[in-house]
Amino acid sequence: MPTSGITQSPMAGFALKRLLDSAPDLRAKARPLLAQITAWHRWFHATRDPQGTGLVAIIHPWESGRDNSVDWDRPFERVPTEGITPYTRRDAQHADPARRPTKEQYGRYIWLVERFRDLGWQTEKLHDASPFQVIDPGFNAIPIRSCLDLADLADALVEPELAQESRNMAERGLAALSSLWSEGRGQYLCLDRVTGEVVGG
Repeated sequence: MPTSGITQSPMAGFALKRLLDSAPDLRAKARPLLAQITAWHRWFHATRDPQGTGLVAIIHPWESGRDNSVDWDRPFERVPTEGITPYTRRDAQHADPARRPTKEQYGRYIWLVERFRDLGWQTEKLHDASPFQVIDPGFNAIPIRSCLDLADLADALVEPELAQESRNMAERGLAALSSLWSEGRGQYLCLDRVTGEVVGG
């Protein structure tokens, strides 16, 4: 089946915990999932945080769940639109075009997809190849929560090494997340990893 390296937030850890909180009799059957979900979390940090900062970057706005956020405007300006393959937009056929991304914005979305495709969707290359690398606190809160919940599950199922690894990932993320807090704005802000500038500060 055709696929891509564009991802969504890893929420399997807390989804599994909530499932098992409701159906504890399934815990033994869930044991093999612990290592698989830990490997997924590990992949996020290896491919989206290659410098080991504790926070992962999104490399395409579609990954955030906030596709058209104004937080992406400035970092997104670096993404070119030249040379993309002609395409037909279907989103504007089903929704008011005034509420959809502009033609220029959509061209940037496509440029990124084609750039990643040209790299064969080799996930270890995509982060550094993307001119759009943004650390979104909301996106990062999800793997942090997922790691913490997975650690609790691993403790309950007597998998201490997996529990410790998950807890370490969460603690590194929480410590790094504090650097995105803005006292002036009273909220966490995004960080443009390419320039090192806070977005919206």
